[in-house]
Formats: sequence, C-alpha cells, structure tokens
Amino acid sequence: MKKIILILSIFLFQLQALAFEDYIITSDYNVISVKSSDENIVFVKPLYSINNYKDTILLKSKNAGKVIITIETSEKEKILNVEVKNDETFISQSEGLNYYVLDIPSKKPVLRGE
Repeated sequence: MKKIILILSIFLFQLQALAFEDYIITSDYNVISVKSSDENIVFVKPLYSINNYKDTILLKSKNAGKVIITIETSEKEKILNVEVKNDETFISQSEGLNYYVLDIPSKKPVLRGE
C-alpha cells in the first residue's frame, strides 16, 4: 500500500508541474521593478544575470486568468498583457524584450501583437 501511495504521489506532483507554462523574459535594459496586477494568477520576479545585471524576469503562472504586468526599465515603462490558460500562456509583445519558455525550451513562445 505504501508503494502505491508513493508512486501515485510522484505521478501527481509531475502533473501539477505541467499545468501552466513558465517564462524567462530578458530585457535589453536594466529592470528596476516588476509588478503583476494579480499575484494569484502570475508571479513575476526580476533576477540578476551572471554578469550582475538585473535584466532577467521570471514569470511563473499559477492559475488561469488575465493579468497586466508592469515592467519599469532604465529606458521606459513597459506593460504586458498576459492571458494564462490551462495549456498555454499568451503574452503581448513589447520591443526590447525576449521571451523563452522555461518548461519546454524548444517550444516557441505564444506572442500577441502590441
């Protein structure tokens, strides 16, 4: 019985990891701050890169829904519209930002026009 519970728990933990897409967003400029309009849907956090620049953002999807992300860079403020669905995450494009899917690196990000 313990083996069955262990196997089921390992399987169920993996299903939760595949529920939503997570992204790494890199900026051409230094990121000063990042804010999400609803932290229950999308969690965002600026990260330092290897060369000690704060030009990388982690976008972690938690629940399905729509959210607005405000990115303040050294150049100007950028606003992204993000829509999280169970199988995909849609992000509006913004000049100076590059998007990388974290869960499936070979997959191209689903971007929408500005």
